[in-house]
Amino acid sequence: MFIGAASVFMDISNDGNEEDVLTTVKTSMPKVATMMHDIQDGRMVMTDRISIPPGGVTLRPGGLHIMLFNMPKTLKEGDKFTLYLTFARSGLKQVEVRVVSGHNGGHASTR
Repeated sequence: MFIGAASVFMDISNDGNEEDVLTTVKTSMPKVATMMHDIQDGRMVMTDRISIPPGGVTLRPGGLHIMLFNMPKTLKEGDKFTLYLTFARSGLKQVEVRVVSGHNGGHASTR
């Protein structure tokens, strides 16, 4: 059972020839706050955008990732919810996220 916070890790692919930018992240769960983070000098810092170069980027532990706060305490492993990722070039994408313990990730695609 979660106690209110979670990290989201995934591969985001960019099949285009130009950089795209992840500008906002929202979730299907009411009252859940979403934030994009990076790690700088060993510390987690909030960022307002994530650059997605041609080929893509991996959101991973110890690097770029998405944080979710005020998660329902009733969530358990295997439950699913939707993330809404908005990109500067490719617009809104929906990603189904499955709750897992550990560092397994999902996949989102941008163009």
